[in-house]
Amino acid sequence: MRKDGRVFRVLEKRSIRSFLVLVVAVSAASMLLSSCAVQKKKELAPVSKLPTKDDLLTTIHTREFDGDCRGVRTAGKKFLSLYGSDAASEKVALLVAGADIKLKLYEEAEEILKPIISGGSLKAANANALMAEIHEGKGDYKAACYDALTALKIGAPEDVRSKMLTALEKLAPLVSENNRRNLINQFYPGEGVDIIIRNSMDFAVDVNDTASVRKLSSLLRGIKSEKSSPAPFPTGKVVIEKKKESGSGTIHRIGLLCPITGRLSAIGKAFLHGVSIAAEELKATRHMSVEIIAADTNGDPLIARNSAEELIAREKVDAIVGAVLSSTTISAAEVAQLNGVAFLSTVATEEGISNIGDWIFQMNRGTETETIACAEVACRVLHLKRIAFLAVADPHSYRLERLFKSEVERRGGVLCSAEFYEEGTTDFKESIEKIRSAAPEGLFIASDTEDLILILPQLSFYEFGVQLIGLSNWNAPRLFKMVARDMEGAVFPDDFFSQDEKQALINASALISEPVKEVNPFVLGGYEGVITIADAMEKSSSSGHELREELEKIMNNRRHSYLKLINSEGIPFFIVLDGEKRPFVTIKAPRQ
Repeated sequence: MRKDGRVFRVLEKRSIRSFLVLVVAVSAASMLLSSCAVQKKKELAPVSKLPTKDDLLTTIHTREFDGDCRGVRTAGKKFLSLYGSDAASEKVALLVAGADIKLKLYEEAEEILKPIISGGSLKAANANALMAEIHEGKGDYKAACYDALTALKIGAPEDVRSKMLTALEKLAPLVSENNRRNLINQFYPGEGVDIIIRNSMDFAVDVNDTASVRKLSSLLRGIKSEKSSPAPFPTGKVVIEKKKESGSGTIHRIGLLCPITGRLSAIGKAFLHGVSIAAEELKATRHMSVEIIAADTNGDPLIARNSAEELIAREKVDAIVGAVLSSTTISAAEVAQLNGVAFLSTVATEEGISNIGDWIFQMNRGTETETIACAEVACRVLHLKRIAFLAVADPHSYRLERLFKSEVERRGGVLCSAEFYEEGTTDFKESIEKIRSAAPEGLFIASDTEDLILILPQLSFYEFGVQLIGLSNWNAPRLFKMVARDMEGAVFPDDFFSQDEKQALINASALISEPVKEVNPFVLGGYEGVITIADAMEKSSSSGHELREELEKIMNNRRHSYLKLINSEGIPFFIVLDGEKRPFVTIKAPRQ
């Protein structure tokens, strides 16, 4: 039994081992089959299909035909990421850049175009044409002209060529005379330069620079005869002189200071236009021979000082009118005071210029009165509670900010932010974001027209939509021409001149058959400056203490702008709707 029992136990152990082996084998087989099934499923899983080149090109052109800029941009960027080395990639890049421009994505468009321009591609002319649109959108008109002229120079296709010539007709008047001359030097005698030359000729005619007129006429003839010339213009200060009128009468010598060249040359051009009208009127109606000697300030106080010294020491002028900007006016006025020459400021907004000395006189243009009226409109008409302030960093702006803040607080509002930028600033993003962080309901911008042309599009670009309020310089036709769509809803006062002042200028321009396109502070300032000095000269000797005393009497008889506001029908305000200014409200003496 033991033996049989042992045999049984041995058999039992073997059976168990066999069973375990069988179980393991079955498990392994099951796992293997399962693994194969999973693998088979993976092999059968669908693979995501990339869009083909042709599919994307079809989508791009369809979106372009539909005017869908975002669709063109999305499909185009996909194409460039997948098929960037394809022959069609440059054409697609141009389409994407064009869509970016319409969407105001200027930086992205520039990055797309740079490789095409720098690589010497056949499409470089098209890329330069798009760059011109980018720079125009950013308000850099010199760069836009440069790009347009470059596109023409390297051989733009006919459709692009026509577009660039049209663009130059629009852009050339917006570029300073100094920059126009640089463009002529760089691109003469290439196609499109004739447009720049004609604009420079218009400027030279306006300021009676006959030498430049002759030179520019010669350059135009050279283009027509397909002859090239050396670089036509030197750089540096420009001094312009009107020739003396013939006759036996006394010749009165009046010096003029304004920015003839540089970023603010358009202002100087307007100022000189008013001066020219006044001089012709005096000759026609009073038989006065007036010699006008205009010197350039370039908007620089140091240049203004040197020019004033030159007018007094070399040109022996009897009086000076100028110098438009507050900084250049103060600098030049100090020279006039030191030399005992009558100096009349008709445009500068800085208060207290006449305090420099007894030879210095200033016409009050009522900026402070406008500021009070703007506070009234903001708080009592628009019912704004939180208002921000933006202007250039100078003493006049600081004073306006303090006045505006005081007037707003008196009416129950609060000035929640005041930002000042350095003169010459072109990128206003930092100021805009700081103001945005204060969450204002309205923004009062007390900047000049040249800065507004840059600021307003950037407010739109950075999607900062608040109620805009401005001074009377927002009436400028040039501002509407350049940035009307960015002024929508803005409120600002009419030009703060009496109708008598405006009508006098209009009548004079009609008398001499020299029409005035717009009555702005600079044209009127030039006109009134010369007429006022002439009035004083008629009643005294043409220079010296007698002239100073007579000028003092005339200035003392002028009413302050606030008295005009109280005693008149008030200041009309406009609002911009659909790109046009329309009557909004009239503000009389502000309520207390």
